[in-house]
Amino acid sequence: MKKSYVRMAAAGLVALALTACSWPPVEECTAYVSSYEQVTDFKMYADDGADGRPYLSLMFEDPVEYGPYTAEFRQLSETYGDHGYEREYYWLIGPRCFYPDCIRSIDIVSDQEFNGRPAGTSLADVVMVVGATAAPYVESHYTTSFDWEHDVPSYYALLGERGRTVPQGVEPFVKPLAEFTSADLRLLLVAPFCLVFTEEPAVRQHTFSVTIRAADGYPRHAHEPVDFDNP
Repeated sequence: MKKSYVRMAAAGLVALALTACSWPPVEECTAYVSSYEQVTDFKMYADDGADGRPYLSLMFEDPVEYGPYTAEFRQLSETYGDHGYEREYYWLIGPRCFYPDCIRSIDIVSDQEFNGRPAGTSLADVVMVVGATAAPYVESHYTTSFDWEHDVPSYYALLGERGRTVPQGVEPFVKPLAEFTSADLRLLLVAPFCLVFTEEPAVRQHTFSVTIRAADGYPRHAHEPVDFDNP
């Protein structure tokens, strides 16, 4: 009986979402991804990792969302082969992914010297982009399974429980910022999206500035102080 009530409540939430967003009925959309987001503005904050080391989280604000009712969503679903996924109420917990090419570049600098790198110069060679991706799962047509007990990369493990609170099928994404391009946004989740340092700096207090150049060509900036002795 309790399970029936839960299912009825979930169905009610789905109906409410459909009414508010004008999304098509569940049976008309069988994509795994629930929406794609065209991001521009962002905020950044420092957080302490599972091992005590600080990292930077990027939070994207006011994105343009392309859900199942849009032509953009349907085109991407076709491009990625994302159709035929079967799970009731999927979009209540399905992943939100970046819209392709919505981020052209990312860079980070400090107001202090960072292990021989002068203040104001790029730190892309000592920073990892850490996030989560749906690409292997979708491209295998929902057959891959990631081993969260044994295969989590060390940089992703810094996110702790937050990194594990992701939809079924998603797995870690880790890549040096110096090598990160807009092509890496393919089926990459909007959150978590973090910058993790690969070196401990000799100078312990910094104010980091991150610049994201979005699809419209304009740079967006965010700044955050970090104390490596007191994250």
